Amino acid sequence: MNLEKSDGCSKDWLQVNGLYTCGKYKLKEVYGEGEVRVEFRSDASVKKKPGFLCFYVRVSGGDTKYDYDNVLHTSLLFYEAQRSGYLPTTQRVTWRHDSATDDAVDADTQQKVDLEGGYYDAGDHVKFGFPIASAATLLTWGAIEYGDAYKDAGEMSEMLEAVKWISDYFLKAHVEPNVLYGQVGKGQLDHGYWGRPEDMTMDRPAYKITANKPGSDLAGETAAALAAAAILFQETDPTYSATCLQHARELYNFGDTYRGKYSDSITDADQFYKGYGTYEDELSWAAAWLYRATGESQYLQKAQQHYANLYPEGTSELSWADKTAAVMVLLFQLSPSADKPTYRNHLEAFCERMIKNTQRTPKGLLFISKWGVLRYAANVAFVCLRAADLGIKTQEYRLFAEQQIHYMLGDGGRSYVVGFGHNPPERPHHRSSSCKDPPASCSWDDYHSSDPNPQILYGALVGGPDENDNYNDVRSDYVSNEVTCDYNAGFQSTVAGLKYHANCGGKPVTTPSPSCSTKYDYDNVLHTSLLFYEAQRSGYLPTTQRVTWRHDSATDDAVDADTQQKVDLEGGYYDAGDHVKFGFPIASAATLLTWGAIEYGDAYKDAGEMSEMLEAVKWISDYFLKAHVEPNVLYGQVGKGQLDHGYWGRPEDMTMDRPAYKITANKPGSDLAGETAAALAAAAILFQETDPTYSATCLQHARELYNFGDTYRGKYSDSITDADQFYKGYGTYEDELSWAAAWLYRATGESQYLQKAQQHYANLYPEGTSELSWADKTAAVMVLLFQLSPSADKPTYRNHLEAFCERMIKNTQRTPKGLLFISKWGVLRYAANVAFVCLRAADLGIKTQEYRLFAEQQIHYMLGDGGRSYVVGFGHNPPERPHHRSSSCKDPPASCSWDDYHSSDPNPQILYGALVGGPDENDNYNDVRSDYVSNEVTCDYNAGFQSTVAGLKYHANCG
Repeated sequence: MNLEKSDGCSKDWLQVNGLYTCGKYKLKEVYGEGEVRVEFRSDASVKKKPGFLCFYVRVSGGDTKYDYDNVLHTSLLFYEAQRSGYLPTTQRVTWRHDSATDDAVDADTQQKVDLEGGYYDAGDHVKFGFPIASAATLLTWGAIEYGDAYKDAGEMSEMLEAVKWISDYFLKAHVEPNVLYGQVGKGQLDHGYWGRPEDMTMDRPAYKITANKPGSDLAGETAAALAAAAILFQETDPTYSATCLQHARELYNFGDTYRGKYSDSITDADQFYKGYGTYEDELSWAAAWLYRATGESQYLQKAQQHYANLYPEGTSELSWADKTAAVMVLLFQLSPSADKPTYRNHLEAFCERMIKNTQRTPKGLLFISKWGVLRYAANVAFVCLRAADLGIKTQEYRLFAEQQIHYMLGDGGRSYVVGFGHNPPERPHHRSSSCKDPPASCSWDDYHSSDPNPQILYGALVGGPDENDNYNDVRSDYVSNEVTCDYNAGFQSTVAGLKYHANCGGKPVTTPSPSCSTKYDYDNVLHTSLLFYEAQRSGYLPTTQRVTWRHDSATDDAVDADTQQKVDLEGGYYDAGDHVKFGFPIASAATLLTWGAIEYGDAYKDAGEMSEMLEAVKWISDYFLKAHVEPNVLYGQVGKGQLDHGYWGRPEDMTMDRPAYKITANKPGSDLAGETAAALAAAAILFQETDPTYSATCLQHARELYNFGDTYRGKYSDSITDADQFYKGYGTYEDELSWAAAWLYRATGESQYLQKAQQHYANLYPEGTSELSWADKTAAVMVLLFQLSPSADKPTYRNHLEAFCERMIKNTQRTPKGLLFISKWGVLRYAANVAFVCLRAADLGIKTQEYRLFAEQQIHYMLGDGGRSYVVGFGHNPPERPHHRSSSCKDPPASCSWDDYHSSDPNPQILYGALVGGPDENDNYNDVRSDYVSNEVTCDYNAGFQSTVAGLKYHANCG
């Protein structure tokens, strides 16, 4: 997008594909295929300048190979063309008019029954309830999962109308709890007529299922459609939603109680839509949707019981006749963790079988059946797209779905969607669109005509080509040119999914909506967590300091422990509740904090916290630049541990010695040098656009520090021995060197750093790592190497990363309420860090939905799902007595001493945003200051926690 700037507008706030823009700009040019919509919404979180009004700009319709918006638009037009009954004044397909308004006569009693409305099934005028119900469920499913795609396309109201048109009909057709009309119109009688539905004069018998003439498949599928509709309308029309849900309950009970195939009862359907195989799939499908709509466990149990009677290993389609594959998706999505592996395995096996072992045309179309070949391919594409979104081979299965749909839209050499794209079908096997405008007659002559259909049946997906990609656009070839409600349902839903991911799935995305509906206020969590970092500041505080009970402290840091010479190490952060500046864990926290801002910067921008986030990072990177006094000299600690820990009071009042400890070529510290290099390389990336000079300075120091750590090998705590009892350099330092090299590669693109990162990583033991912490960066290195390495190398890092998350999620101790319990000391820190690693894995395509859900569960435990908040000053019953010296002190001139440590009163200063250590393995937590295991707070604890919250906010906005 290009903008023409008006006079007086000094700042260009627009970024590629629509972020913030100033209201005094005017649109000059937009890019992308198809229709472009620009949506302006004022946003109070954007800092306004006098005389300026700032907006969100959302641009849609571009940056995809095909215009998905137009596909959704025309597919919905096709459903309007299929309407039966009295048409509304909003009808857009104007060559259609009221028809079959006197439907219908009961085939058994010959009594009139009101079945006006609904959809004609296909190009004929029978209302076959079974395939139409299947289409309705699949269509509604797409709207539930990918509603944002319809909203973005401006088609949500039309989508709701499309669903309501058929659900209204089902409500009519369900005249008693155990009576459902399942067909209007006699098949052969109807098929003997070629003309407009408005002109029909043949009998329109209505066929029903009852307790004596059961139809478990039909009742089950209709129940599923109405349960899905109940979910879709829950917010916009709760009364209608409740009505749909009540009918869904009754229909499922009807189908489950009175067993039988519907086509054995409605025998006229037998030659058109015979109830093949079993009806357990429809009953399971209905129960699963009812569980999703109600949350009542009885329905989940029933869904699983029905599913146990199916043969998932043998299913080779999703269609009106077989719902097994779709049931796999919902049961994997909805079942508790213990049951998920079964459904996941079945679902993955289905997609593998379809993608890798099923016939394809030469151009790649899945060829399951010659009749409705595109319908089958689109339905399988939708199942595997849902599997991808639930974390199963995400990139591979999304690509498969895109390939199948793109074949239909044009990659197969032509479009197979009427009225769309290159060389679309012009002669669909469809009666009413083949008719000229009245008063011209319409008959079998029009069927045999070689002319294109006079009425363009916009959006209809035809049957498709043969196994060799040959297609004849001939009306009488109903195998290739049939159109049905069923054909379009899975196709349209898959297109909605592809559009959804084109907007939010890794391509450039528009700015998230400022109003985000989440269980917890992520904006406030980010805000308060950044306040915590302000409370940890050492040195001269800026005039912008928001934590006003803190003041200048340790301004004369420090004295070199070896030379007893003064050195300027003013600034930085106090590590925890004490006043030592431990360089190693603070550098680890800095890298992890910066990483979150790099990956999820839009979340900070949307929360209005990006400037504060940059300040938080710069506060510590400024300190690292000071501490790195020579290429091979880095100060890694200020303050003597035991001396500091013997003092309880404000940092402003400290009088003890503040020795400074360093690493050198003679006293190496590869882990400390490597971690500090990583932190500064990450900072270089973060500041690259806003302050390139500062970025370059950080990068140069990062290069030198990595070279220092790599050249002069050793553990830092062997050189800075005072750190040994607080933050000992455990294990190896290869993880920090690999970590540093990976960040330097990301910052520079220089292959030498990637090679070094991989070489260091080869010396690690990824199979044994069980945490991400200041002591062990192995899991974080896996993420970056998987993300940054060339394709040939990715499988190794992907496998290690997935194995780590699987080990953490499935084989690691949990508390009874589900918190990952790695260590009693800083349990929440460990859980948050693992959550961040697995959230990054999810975003890189590894079990996306499963790992995102895990990250959310862990963070939500900390925010309140565990029964209380563990974040000071946030949520329900938060900690009031963190083990933190300065916040435990009353305002000066009151003294502060060990009496305050032992006080049972809440801390006088609220340490907003601090994440405490956390509960024990049984979810027990004591809000007692002296219990430092449970109530310690550190820069390290908050880093992974805050970055994971930023990621969850990002995905809550983007989906």
